[in-house]
Amino acid sequence: FQNGVGEEAWFNGPSDVQYISDGSVLVSDTENHCIRAITPEGVVSTFAGVCETEGPPEASAPLLESHFTGPTSIAAYNDLVYVVDKGNNVVRRIDRQNGIIVNWAAESDFFPAALAVGTTGNVYCLTEAKTIVRIMGDGIPQTFTDLSDAGDA
Repeated sequence: FQNGVGEEAWFNGPSDVQYISDGSVLVSDTENHCIRAITPEGVVSTFAGVCETEGPPEASAPLLESHFTGPTSIAAYNDLVYVVDKGNNVVRRIDRQNGIIVNWAAESDFFPAALAVGTTGNVYCLTEAKTIVRIMGDGIPQTFTDLSDAGDA
């Protein structure tokens, strides 16, 4: 793990990218257990999490004090960023205005895998059980569609 400019920066298992409104690109640095930001000038820095330190997610914490275990998918809507914290079985919500990350969608049998955000800000999550759930402002996943019986092409 290393922040820096261009090739000076090191990643370990990057798994997703998301453009955000300030022109930066966020990267899930899965094996470093953090989210990194790349500015339009190519400067790489830690955006969220304590890199190289996995751990259970805090209910609410400042961005650089929060812990992830294998963050994967990222989605953004306005000043909100959503991250699948795969090892902790939770979707985390980051508020870029106040710099706080919270556990947002967590169910014991949820198993989030990938995220997308609709035009109204609803979050859609593909789960490992092949269902798509819609997560609205309350953070409670609701089945949107079930793909588990769909055949493989």
